[in-house]
Amino acid sequence: TATHLQIFNTYLAYDDGTAETGYGITNSPNGSQVALAFNMPGNMTDTLYGIGIHFNQSLVDESNDPVALRVWSSVDTANLPKIKDQVIAELDNITPKYTDYRNGFYYFPLDTPRAVSGTFYLGWSQFSDFMLNVGFDRNYTQIRGAGYNPYFYNVNGLWYRSYDDGVPMIRAFV
Repeated sequence: TATHLQIFNTYLAYDDGTAETGYGITNSPNGSQVALAFNMPGNMTDTLYGIGIHFNQSLVDESNDPVALRVWSSVDTANLPKIKDQVIAELDNITPKYTDYRNGFYYFPLDTPRAVSGTFYLGWSQFSDFMLNVGFDRNYTQIRGAGYNPYFYNVNGLWYRSYDDGVPMIRAFV
């Protein structure tokens, strides 16, 4: 006999719920951005209600350093001169919120739910140089063998695909 417990939930995620380390961008005095791509299957459309993020508690408390949480319908990962990133939702002046339980996610509701389809991106923009320290799941290996990683970072106005082994712990609540 074989059994398997399958949990269905109301969020999309790449992580397995445990942070092996932290992730953030430093040494970028002009600010930086991180975007994690989510793909809706087929022609399916769903409603995005909020963003969940696991902020690591570490030696440096960043709970007073504001960032903007963003939802993009497209990100110019090819860095073409006439293409613009399409922000469809933004939560300004968000500060990291730490939870009281291990590997906990803090939920940030959108002011207005947004329809999402195809590929959309969740992430953050920071306007000063500090280590945000978002949980990073190093166990993410589902499609790494194909040389694909679903997250990008932006420094100096250009997007780059990350080749780190793992993903930031960001969840799309649909």
